[in-house]
Amino acid sequence: MSSVYTTFSDIFRIGIGPSSSHTVGPMRAALAFVQELDAKKLLENVVSVQCQLQGSLAATGIGHHTPNAIVAGLQGLKVHEYDKSTVCITWKDVETSATGRVELSLNGSHNITFSVQDILFEPYIVNSNHTNCMVLSAKFTDGNSFERTFLSPGGGSVLQLDNNTQEKFPIFGEISSTNDYVQDISDYNTAQELLELCKNSNLTISEAIRRQEKAHCRGNFTDNALNQLLDHTWQTMNQSIESGLTANSKGSLMPGDLGVLRRAPKMYSTVKKMKISGSSARIEMLSCYALAVNEQNAEGGRIVTAPTAGSAGVIPAVIRYLLEEGVDDKSKAIQEFLLTASAIGFIIKQNGSISGAECGCQAEIGSACAMAAAGLVAMRGGTPEQIENAAEIALEHHFGLTCDPVGGLVLIPCIERNAIAANTAVTAGSLALAGDGSHKVTLDMAIETMRQTGIDMNDAYKETSRAGLATIVEC
Repeated sequence: MSSVYTTFSDIFRIGIGPSSSHTVGPMRAALAFVQELDAKKLLENVVSVQCQLQGSLAATGIGHHTPNAIVAGLQGLKVHEYDKSTVCITWKDVETSATGRVELSLNGSHNITFSVQDILFEPYIVNSNHTNCMVLSAKFTDGNSFERTFLSPGGGSVLQLDNNTQEKFPIFGEISSTNDYVQDISDYNTAQELLELCKNSNLTISEAIRRQEKAHCRGNFTDNALNQLLDHTWQTMNQSIESGLTANSKGSLMPGDLGVLRRAPKMYSTVKKMKISGSSARIEMLSCYALAVNEQNAEGGRIVTAPTAGSAGVIPAVIRYLLEEGVDDKSKAIQEFLLTASAIGFIIKQNGSISGAECGCQAEIGSACAMAAAGLVAMRGGTPEQIENAAEIALEHHFGLTCDPVGGLVLIPCIERNAIAANTAVTAGSLALAGDGSHKVTLDMAIETMRQTGIDMNDAYKETSRAGLATIVEC
């Protein structure tokens, strides 16, 4: 099997919550749409723009702030540069306008009139390529129109779909702090191929992925540039923990009508006052850190997809947990963790899925847990075989996990799942380190099982809020 190489920034993408596929992806798609119009000198002739959301993007779009993201992207806002207040205000202005219409500046340079009717919700129209689909169209002064179809397959990645050939083109560019990456063939596509590469080249997994990052990037992408990207990624992750821990400690309601309170600040304060230390204290904090990140995410705060926004808390929590054990060279250890985790994320995305709308929450939280377990083993000096084993153990125990967000919000059961998965990742890593890396079920087998389980899963349980907890709990 051949593939286009997926970069580190495709797995760990700095953005805003609450959803990588429903917020980050649509915002990037809308931006790409107006940038193309601008580049083709068509923008000044646009009189109106309309967006049709299909499948899961329509079913849970309101709860995931998809309209906010679209309006922000149409205005030329870049997801890694703006905060939740900027993005949310744009759609709120449209909704609360006395006439239901506002003036919108496309790509920040051409004004049109935009209304709530210009975003259409079609949950029962499902594109055969992916359920997260949006169609953007512009009408011109001469009566002609311009249309583009985008897919948001998870993690903030965006694919443009050729309506004639159904060929998919990845959208690159505006999100990376480095040079653009080359669409090229990866040195490995499966876990087995990665292990063989490491063995034949005498490389660790993090060294193998570092080599690929440098080889598949345009321009002079040095070790120093990659290290800066890795450090910045961790700093953003860690800040999302800190922001979540220092939010209103008296308790504040999360978005939506479910009456869900923030818990991380109070839990953090409680744990610090408890008369426990050592590993017991670190385990308590582990859950607290994961909750903090995903409470930030649910409010539309800044996070790093890992590999998605809904599963963004697992990896930062496990890294903080490991750092508190004591690490000689923190920067080097974190870089090794992130590079190793990204390698596992690449393989899962290539051969399975990281999209809840495609394969249920096993694809999101299961992938995050596998990545975190792999990073933990790498940080503790495990072999490539032990790393692969840890990822397999973590993923295996999420098979069949559904994505059924109550009220279409990334609150219940999403936030708690990050805390539980962080603990599972630590356990999976410990189990792998207790062995020599040999095991019956390989990571490739686990990924294929997850994929097949996702195919068999009823669509009502895949981020549509039409089954499970989403229908049992009264909103």
